[in-house]
Amino acid sequence: MITYITRDVSRRAKRLGIADDALRAAIAGIEAGRIDANLGNGLIKQRVKLPGKGKSGGARSIIFVKYQNHAVFIHIFAKNEQSNLTPTELTTYRSLAKALSGLSSEVISNLLVTEKWRKIE
Repeated sequence: MITYITRDVSRRAKRLGIADDALRAAIAGIEAGRIDANLGNGLIKQRVKLPGKGKSGGARSIIFVKYQNHAVFIHIFAKNEQSNLTPTELTTYRSLAKALSGLSSEVISNLLVTEKWRKIE
């Protein structure tokens, strides 16, 4: 699966000490069918390991998955900072997922440059 991370999420992950390996592990779990929560509209809430804490005490990520071949990390938060998404946040992320679902590969490539998205290799 081709995986991208938005600039804001990349900054937040760095601040939390989350390495790309932990993000890749979250995607590998999705690909293996181990999904923590399906939020609808292609949104998945997946645990991410924090250094020294593991998955259960770690962070949560909101990932948009398109047709099992593209994934975009659109939000990440530490469990001790926020227990869950608010109803308003969930509505916002569902609207964002709807917009992302219509993006072509060309537009995504453009977002890598204009919005400083990053591809996770």
